Amino acid sequence: MDFAHKTGTTDNYGADAGIVRARWPARRHYIVALTSNLGRRYATHPDAAVPWCLPQLGAAVDSLMAAALEPPGINGLKPPSPAPARP
Repeated sequence: MDFAHKTGTTDNYGADAGIVRARWPARRHYIVALTSNLGRRYATHPDAAVPWCLPQLGAAVDSLMAAALEPPGINGLKPPSPAPARP
């Protein structure tokens, strides 16, 4: 997956916006943006720009987008279960 993005951070705020494009055979391609009040002062390490929860949130968003945008069977996604038959 490629993520072309631009971040912005202050002591009080963290932001990131970018374009996500999955590599073949996946086909998802979407834009994502986030503004939060989780700036540098909440980072767990002095060299980190934001807390680790923001990259984890990005991974969770991509999992949701993959489930919504990819055809069944791509990247390990399982096809949906058939609806139960009605009597």
